[in-house]
Amino acid sequence: SNNFAVPLVSLNQTKSNFDDVNDALNGTATTLPLRPTGKTNIADSLNAAIAQLTDASKYRNQAKKAIILFTDGVPNEPGGSAAAAQTAAFSSASSANSKSIPIYTIGLSQNAAIKAQEDALLGDNKGGSGKGIAFLSGNNAIYVSVTKSADLNKAFQTIARSLVVLQ
Repeated sequence: SNNFAVPLVSLNQTKSNFDDVNDALNGTATTLPLRPTGKTNIADSLNAAIAQLTDASKYRNQAKKAIILFTDGVPNEPGGSAAAAQTAAFSSASSANSKSIPIYTIGLSQNAAIKAQEDALLGDNKGGSGKGIAFLSGNNAIYVSVTKSADLNKAFQTIARSLVVLQ
């Protein structure tokens, strides 16, 4: 519902792009700024993915259904608070569980101040918390924490191996 900025400012040899670059960085009346805006809504993303995976016209009957949630933060939407947003995300994970859809989670925690929150939100119960999106979605979903972008490939490979079912 928001018009997010497109991170592209075309080169122009006949005029300065200074204003275009500033508009992209700072936002305009019709676009959000090209920086974190604090509008992380994991629940809506999960609900949209669940809806697609449960729409019989959009999937093969024999296909394994799964969601891979990749985030670098913690939600603060819907509800405008971290607690309400986490409750909504956990509710979405429970909904996925009832539909036998695992939610594999990858947390790109480059911010040490939120790493513990991200681990608790996305977790698969390895620490015995009994919470976390991967844990609540069930179906053998796992959480992979990544602290540097160079490890992303390994995280996706780990999840891919978990998705393979040999028959």
